Amino acid sequence: MKGYYFLLCGLCLFGCSQPDQQKQLESERVTREYQKQLEAENSPILSEDSDTIENSQPNNLDKNGDVLETETELAPINISLPPPPAEPSETPTQIAQLTDVERIAKLLTAKSAEQRLAAVNRLYNLAAKQTLPDSALQRLINVFESDSELDIKNRAILALGQVCHPAVMMSLLSNLKRPLNDINLEAIKVLGEVGGYRASQILNDFAAKLAENNSNNAQAILSAAVAARQQILARGGMSPKCQW
Repeated sequence: MKGYYFLLCGLCLFGCSQPDQQKQLESERVTREYQKQLEAENSPILSEDSDTIENSQPNNLDKNGDVLETETELAPINISLPPPPAEPSETPTQIAQLTDVERIAKLLTAKSAEQRLAAVNRLYNLAAKQTLPDSALQRLINVFESDSELDIKNRAILALGQVCHPAVMMSLLSNLKRPLNDINLEAIKVLGEVGGYRASQILNDFAAKLAENNSNNAQAILSAAVAARQQILARGGMSPKCQW
């Protein structure tokens, strides 16, 4: 209040030397400045800018300032699988007339045993006249190794016997490494027809392992192996058409 008193005295002294209008304006100016000074002294610690900064903080923080984890609900994903391929419609008669080797080879996986057998027979005829592509040859080997029908397996073995390819010889020799109940006698017979000297040695070692097995199955396999080896040796250990 003492400061305010001195301020008023100053205004009175100043007014004595100025016109009335100027004294009034100057008095109002001094009063406004004094009011601003009082407001500045009594203002809160936080200014408008600090309030703005505080209010602008993200609302996904916890009391320690760490970001809160929020669960995001994912929309369900609907996956539509393509329909399975349609089964082949060719009849055995139609298959016997096909010339597209790739198409015939695909028929080896048909559900119908009649279609598979017709496809194997057709590949047997074509293999005697032309070289089968590797894809068709592999499908033929798959039939020999895994088809559920024995007659289809045996026809596949005969078809493979028409082909001079290392994969064929490997497949025929792998037959000797199977459990006795899974060994294919037709494959041993074909091995004797197309094999060379190396095949005769493998057959000899195979027969030696079966010599002391007196089961009917083992003796039947042993007889087939001995006959195949003798067939190879009868032609001097040479393959009739392949360079094994």
